[in-house]
Amino acid sequence: KNGDDVTAQQYLHKALQNYEQGVGMEHPVIAEVSNLMGDSYLPTQQYEKALEEYQKALACFAPGYDVRAISALPEKSSLQLNSTLISGLENKSKALRARYSQSQNPEDLRLALSTLEFAAELVDSMRVVYVLEGSTHNSLRDHLGVYEEALALVKQLYDIRPDKALLETAFYMTERSKSLQLLAALREGNARKFSVVPDTVLQREKKLMVDLAYYESHAHKAGASQERWRAQAFAVKQSYDSLLKDIAL
Repeated sequence: KNGDDVTAQQYLHKALQNYEQGVGMEHPVIAEVSNLMGDSYLPTQQYEKALEEYQKALACFAPGYDVRAISALPEKSSLQLNSTLISGLENKSKALRARYSQSQNPEDLRLALSTLEFAAELVDSMRVVYVLEGSTHNSLRDHLGVYEEALALVKQLYDIRPDKALLETAFYMTERSKSLQLLAALREGNARKFSVVPDTVLQREKKLMVDLAYYESHAHKAGASQERWRAQAFAVKQSYDSLLKDIAL
């Protein structure tokens, strides 16, 4: 199997060279190949090499990002939002979590979790665009793993050292996952009905999803105001649930 991994790496390295010459270093296809290259190092527990490749993938979407700074995340304002970018963050987190099995350093787990928290913020941003554009393509469903993996990391860290902040993160990730699944259910289950749904209802659906993303984002970041933001997010989610039921009738 190791021989297969080496062969795959050779092919990917050659493909990477060809793509770099053809499209440059900041094209999404470079990120996809770099992600695959990183994946090829995981079975042989070459986590440092895997992380190097995942960092290269992230740099494709973040001009000026220092790929040598494993603990650093790209500046959100400079990012080109893309599903491949979120996949790269998921990959980086998995590699860091796997590295913990060797290092036994909880910092690897904390960095893995912060990477997924950042990925969750990007999913929020993409979701707002997704709703505003009225897309019926559920590519965001592919990133439900961000929340599932984050919850697994929270549990692992909490077992090492109980911390109230981890419980807050678990709550946030659980709510975001439910919200994304709700959006996916609406798009998948009711896309065929949209032609007979009044425009006023569709506009209300868009507004509720944007409001929900806004309130939930603030609920996670705010300090003393968290409960107020959560209450507002909960009220919007109830309204959205009600709208979903009405459209499904």
